[in-house]
Amino acid sequence: MDLWGILLILLGLATGVSFLVGIIQMFSAPKSPAEVRLEQIAQRPRVIERMLEEGGEGEERTPAWMEMHRPREGQLLPNFAQLLSTVELFNRLERELKRARSNWRAAELVYASLVLMAVTIIIVNLILWRFSTPEHPMPMTWRVSLSGLFGALALALPFVYLRLLQARWRREFERHLPHTLMLMANGLRSGMSFLQAVEMVAQQGTPPLSDEFKRLHQELEMGMPMEQALNEFADRIGTLEAELLATSVLVQRETGGGLADIMDIIADTIRERLRVKGEIRTITTQGRFTAFGLALLPVIFGLIANGLPTFLVPGAEPWLRPLFVTTPGRWMLVIGITMQIIGFIWVRRIVTIEA
Repeated sequence: MDLWGILLILLGLATGVSFLVGIIQMFSAPKSPAEVRLEQIAQRPRVIERMLEEGGEGEERTPAWMEMHRPREGQLLPNFAQLLSTVELFNRLERELKRARSNWRAAELVYASLVLMAVTIIIVNLILWRFSTPEHPMPMTWRVSLSGLFGALALALPFVYLRLLQARWRREFERHLPHTLMLMANGLRSGMSFLQAVEMVAQQGTPPLSDEFKRLHQELEMGMPMEQALNEFADRIGTLEAELLATSVLVQRETGGGLADIMDIIADTIRERLRVKGEIRTITTQGRFTAFGLALLPVIFGLIANGLPTFLVPGAEPWLRPLFVTTPGRWMLVIGITMQIIGFIWVRRIVTIEA
């Protein structure tokens, strides 16, 4: 057994041990009195309880719905989280997860990424071992390079998932925002103050938008300046629509004017932006599916071509073996994968149009 094989065995053992340690932490990590007290305080706010019990308009609040929308508390891996808490990148990742409204914690995401990378490296090496022969062994440099490449891709998958969560949450926020602004405008016309209109949305709106307005209302009630609260509101959401809302309210407070009319204008503007985005997405659907199809076709046909000889003639050599066991074949494989990635990114950039 060569050095790389020994390292793979050690990597597998380390992955198994780390998985067991994570399981033990999940069930045996004690909570400090401060954590217990903070959890009790977090469960107390009347706005959260009222929203969970009554819900917004147009949705049935079943026990399953309430359980799904209740924020998860605590850490599954407290020791690992404490170890990484001094790293600024880790704290930034924690903020990004909160912005995406994910129940994952940063420590859990990093832990899952590392385990996924280790498992991927082991699987890739098993595949390479399957294609290697005593006459044509896989060189160490190729094994390390391919393992590192696919391991890095696996390491990035949870973070790509985080970006998808953020994008989905922002789409939900944008979809509900025009109706919410119309609701606030009607409340302002009926004599409500801005704070009362925000509270009304927090109580009667639908997640995820009502959650943000609930937090905004709590910050204003606790005495936070209006400018700071609205700026933090826009920063948490991170969309142009939220920035437009915060800026318009702050400008109205400085210059005066009818806030209800401003809300109507913002709602119409956002509704028009959503319409344009929908049209762009419809127009570019064919291009996006073409990009995915062109990227998957070589993989699908390669797997079919590789398994066909073995299926027709048991014991026959797979057609793709020369790509893995010969030096020209390996270079062809690397060049082909690189061109596939470049082509996929190129087509995606062509069909991506900012609204």
